[in-house]
Amino acid sequence: DGGYIVAGWTWSYGAGGEDIWVLKLDSNGNKLWDKTYGGRDLDGAYSIQQTQDGGYIVAGWTRSYGAGESDIWVLKLDSNGNKLWDKTYGGSKGDWANSIQQTQDGGYIVAGGTKSYGAGSEDIWVLKLDSDGNCNGCF
Repeated sequence: DGGYIVAGWTWSYGAGGEDIWVLKLDSNGNKLWDKTYGGRDLDGAYSIQQTQDGGYIVAGWTRSYGAGESDIWVLKLDSNGNKLWDKTYGGSKGDWANSIQQTQDGGYIVAGGTKSYGAGSEDIWVLKLDSDGNCNGCF
């Protein structure tokens, strides 16, 4: 559509101390809409991509939801920023996503890091998700 989609985090809006903030801008940089997503603790986004259906997929981290100190958080949004689904992935320690891309089969590939799994204190973690965010055999 010639516009831009931006994701990160904000302390100024939302439900908690830090929440994911997504902004949709037109081709001139004018704000069309913005939304925040998060809970009572800290949450942030590092990656957003438009999906084949015209919506968006967001990846980052959450301390508000999930199993550990921080977990990968993936959110599927419609074209207006309404949340269709969200999933967390991780163990008892810190885990985060740096990048997400849609794959040809309609699923997603997520690249990030983990302190919960692997041989070192921090390891690269790559997850393959289906179109609904399910990650069979990830753990």
